[in-house]
Amino acid sequence: MKIEVFEGLLESNTYVAYDNSNEGIIIDASADLKSICDFVKDKKINIKHIVLTHGHCDHVHFINDYKQVFDDASIICHKKELMVLKNPEANVSSFILGRDYTYDCDYTLVDEGDTICFGNTKLFVLNMPGHTPGSICLFCMDEEIMFTGDVLFASSYGRTDFLYGSINDMMESLRRIRRFGGSIRIYPGHYESAQLKDIFGI
Repeated sequence: MKIEVFEGLLESNTYVAYDNSNEGIIIDASADLKSICDFVKDKKINIKHIVLTHGHCDHVHFINDYKQVFDDASIICHKKELMVLKNPEANVSSFILGRDYTYDCDYTLVDEGDTICFGNTKLFVLNMPGHTPGSICLFCMDEEIMFTGDVLFASSYGRTDFLYGSINDMMESLRRIRRFGGSIRIYPGHYESAQLKDIFGI
C-alpha cells in the first residue's frame, strides 16, 4: 500500500491510500480538494471509497465537495457516528468554525469487524470509542498499518471532553490498540506517523 498525506483543517491529516492496482481510498475529508484531485489524477487512482474516521468538522468539513468530484465513491462511517455528523454541537463545528454545520450524506455504515477493500488491499474496521462513539481505526493486517484517526497520535491521544466523548472508553481503546504489538505503524488524524513500540515503549 502507498500512502500520501495532505494537511487539512487544524493540521488534520487527509490520506490517499492506494495499491498497485491503482484503486484507492481517501481517509477523512479536510484537505484542499484541488491538491487531492491533482494527486489522484497524476497517479491515475480510481477512488473507491471516502472513509471518515469520525465526525468532527476538522476531519469531514469538505465531504460534500469530495463527493461531487468522486461521485462513484461510497462515503463510509461507523453507524454510531451519524449522531455526531448531524449535530453541530457534537461535530464541534460551532466551537471550531464558529458556525453550525451538519454533514448529511448518503453514508455507507460499517461496524466492528467489517472490511473495506480496494484493489488487493483489505482494511479491517475497528470501533475504538472514546473520542467519539463511532471513532474507527482501519487496520491492514498484511502490512501492519493502522489508520487511527483521533484515537491515537504519535505522542498523545484524542480529546474526550467534547459531547459524547468518554475517557473510560478511550482508555479501553488505547489498551486494545497496544495489544496489536509494537511493529504496527500508525497513521493518525493529526501529526506524524509512528510505530506502536515507540509510543507505548513495547
